[in-house]
Amino acid sequence: MRLLKFNIIILCFLEFLLQSCCSIPNSQQFQDNYYFLDSTETYSVILYWKSYFSEDYPSTIHQKTFHLPDNQSFVYTPNYSVLPKSKSFDITEFSILKINSSLYEKNSFILKKNRIIFDDKKFLNDNFVLLPVAKKTTSGYEFGLFLIKLQDREEHLYFPGSERLRIEISDKKGKLIWNSNFNKNYLTVVGELLPKEKYEYQYYSIEWNRIDNWGNELSSGDYLVNFVLPLQPNHLSIVKTIYLE
Repeated sequence: MRLLKFNIIILCFLEFLLQSCCSIPNSQQFQDNYYFLDSTETYSVILYWKSYFSEDYPSTIHQKTFHLPDNQSFVYTPNYSVLPKSKSFDITEFSILKINSSLYEKNSFILKKNRIIFDDKKFLNDNFVLLPVAKKTTSGYEFGLFLIKLQDREEHLYFPGSERLRIEISDKKGKLIWNSNFNKNYLTVVGELLPKEKYEYQYYSIEWNRIDNWGNELSSGDYLVNFVLPLQPNHLSIVKTIYLE
């Protein structure tokens, strides 16, 4: 009888260890990250950024709560980008939070429920952050690009014509399949690059009917998609592997 009780205790203990090692709480799977960007005597700037994979397309993005000192809170709805993969979706949520509190006293924020990252260089070196989007529509795809301005460095970038976003799709071998400026004539009108102010963002987009440069419908598969802002004197661009169907 004692041996039976002892075996039951051992089995329960092993089951507890197995659950502890294999189970991951949802809050830890996709943890919200807040990056400290700037702080003055009158305001503080925080970048909310969370990237993860999901088997389902995000039909809605839930509101978030940023906890402030003195039991106050700030509720917001993030922007998001979606990039389809063969068996999942690559999702990134982001939002730039400007709050009327100083972060000089860092501990007052760290002690709250937020996870503030103060010394990470991920978002502090570049003037812009580019975040691409590929949404499936009833007629094809909408390709988009969030341009987020994080620095005040003057680069004197401008659009030399009326084209704002260029998309270049290539197969795995690097062969160009479709480009949005193929056989297009754009007005020669100088346009300014937006956003102009630091900690603002602009969304550029273009639609595509899944027809390549030779008039053929694109077959399903992985493709290299180059998102280009055709600026002068230098383009801004980012390349992603996306599953198109």
